[in-house]
Amino acid sequence: MIKKTILELPYDKNLIKFNENGELNYNSLITEKFEKSDLFLRFEKEMDKLLIHPGSRAKAVLSLHSEVKDKFVEWRKRGWERVNPETLIPNREEKYWGANYSKFDDNGQPFIICEAPFYAEDYYELALKTGMRILVSTARPEHDNISYRQGYSVNKHYIGLNSRPIKINDKITISCVAYEKHPVGDNHEILIKHLKVTENNRSYTLCHLIYENWEDAEAYKKLKEENKYEDILGIFKLIKLADKSINELFEYELYRLKNNLIDKLSIDNANSYGIMSNCKYGFGRSAAFLICFKIYAQIKNEISKEKNLPLNKIKDIFDYPDVIENLELNAISYVAYFSEKVMTGAGEVHLPQINGFFEYIKEEAKKKAVLKKSDSIRRNYESVRDKDKSAFLYK
Repeated sequence: MIKKTILELPYDKNLIKFNENGELNYNSLITEKFEKSDLFLRFEKEMDKLLIHPGSRAKAVLSLHSEVKDKFVEWRKRGWERVNPETLIPNREEKYWGANYSKFDDNGQPFIICEAPFYAEDYYELALKTGMRILVSTARPEHDNISYRQGYSVNKHYIGLNSRPIKINDKITISCVAYEKHPVGDNHEILIKHLKVTENNRSYTLCHLIYENWEDAEAYKKLKEENKYEDILGIFKLIKLADKSINELFEYELYRLKNNLIDKLSIDNANSYGIMSNCKYGFGRSAAFLICFKIYAQIKNEISKEKNLPLNKIKDIFDYPDVIENLELNAISYVAYFSEKVMTGAGEVHLPQINGFFEYIKEEAKKKAVLKKSDSIRRNYESVRDKDKSAFLYK
């Protein structure tokens, strides 16, 4: 029997444990790490002075148990929705909004999970300061409830093709120089904006991927019951486009180096490019995107190991159904991992879609395996038939 490979991420099992209902309990993590942070103590004393906006999720550094009354009240009793103060990043004025910076432990790839910014300048300044080259936005301007943002829309950081460049400071400006649309089903699309950053006498590119149709978990469950999979198709396509954008950015940088347009590479490999993921609150879809992105990257790594292939040679993961067939997913480990890095329960409400994303990959791989087997049978039949014809002709 072939041993299955389990895709997962490591987390501190001494600080994050399962309760009697099989749910993750984060309270030990909060008391042992989060509440011993210097920033936590500062928030206790002067939170209003430290927040960029009173609606920012940065305030969830402190407990929200007594403040919020909604369907997640019972979830919060196990420590759900508390921000890790150690990875929270301030803006240039040393004020905080919901943006947490960290790195994946296995390959050191940096990432930021953040809420939709209140000011576009803060968003791009943070991206440039931390080396983020791939920006992903999954907020839904037409559907998200933003009453707590007091008039600040969730797409304030979007740059139009013909809009005025955003000036970060006296030396840096950002403008949109091109965009492309990728359809998802009949009604939705993913937009990729190519942003040019001009800094002194040099320039480089950021890719901003925007997908505004990622459903809430409840809506996804209903769609699944109706055998409608457009949501999962959109998520999968978003992941593939983000991965493709990373590789294209790196290839373009190699091209510029080869043609003496730059003196040296800014990174060692494509995996060193940072990814900045935001939704409305910077907790659900933004974390779920990075979880799915990491799962996809791990699948490619398994293919690379099993087939002895460089990662940039793997154009379509479904070309390797035998590898995918041998994979299983420990989805809750990713939630636990991001809970340590960013915010307790990050991505947890979207576990149905995370599992659905992996199930979709497994099902598509099965279909590809059947097609490959049918194609092999057909080729064998044609080979035998041709041999028989040849034998008859020369009999």
